Amino acid sequence: MKSFAHKRLAWGIILAALPLTTLATTGYFQHGYGVKSRGVAGAGVAFPQDAMDAAINPANMVFVGDDQQLGIGIFAPTRKYTVSGQPSGAPGTFGLFPGTVKSE
Repeated sequence: MKSFAHKRLAWGIILAALPLTTLATTGYFQHGYGVKSRGVAGAGVAFPQDAMDAAINPANMVFVGDDQQLGIGIFAPTRKYTVSGQPSGAPGTFGLFPGTVKSE
């Protein structure tokens, strides 16, 4: 019985330590440049934390030290929409034909 409890505790710690992913994006226009600036939703404009904050506000170069940083981000959203029903034909609208369209 003790072994089962230890395994459960170990799995709980492992799952808690894993980063959770989200599916929301801000699109093509970034709210911050650099990992730390994105983490604070673009507050790097007034609160410089890393070298990339100079891309938002050149005056931030005074406050960041001599360092080199590497940050990697992946932007690959899945886009899809589904239309049900027929186009209305109302003035000022355009018709989308029924079906599902998925980006490639």
